[in-house]
Amino acid sequence: MSMTNRADPSSVERAGAALAQLAAAYRPTLLVSWSATLDVLLAHVVARQLGIRRVEADIDLGRLLLDGNEPSEWIASERTVLIANDVTADQPVGPLVAAMMRGGGRVVAVCSVRPVTSAHPALDGVAMASLDHTP
Repeated sequence: MSMTNRADPSSVERAGAALAQLAAAYRPTLLVSWSATLDVLLAHVVARQLGIRRVEADIDLGRLLLDGNEPSEWIASERTVLIANDVTADQPVGPLVAAMMRGGGRVVAVCSVRPVTSAHPALDGVAMASLDHTP
């Protein structure tokens, strides 16, 4: 599935619902997305479908911020799924997973509209699922 018509709100709803089906298999208790507009929109739909909390991630001066705050011990008890439209050089998933793990978090999967093609040591053992291809 691709989001060819981003101007159509129903394509975000359809893609978000499909991502929610992928993410549900990993029994997440928390969703994290980059603060990019399309990622946030998709994560809102997924969080609503799954009935779980969603936070936005940013990296500022090399520090991971979740909803503008440093991660605290509460993330250690969460089964986190990262939601993305696409994983790009500007929004890499590996460093985000690594930063979550340094903060004590447990990332169980990355679910994206497009396949994750970048490699990063932090992604070892993290499930990858996309709407274009689910290994």
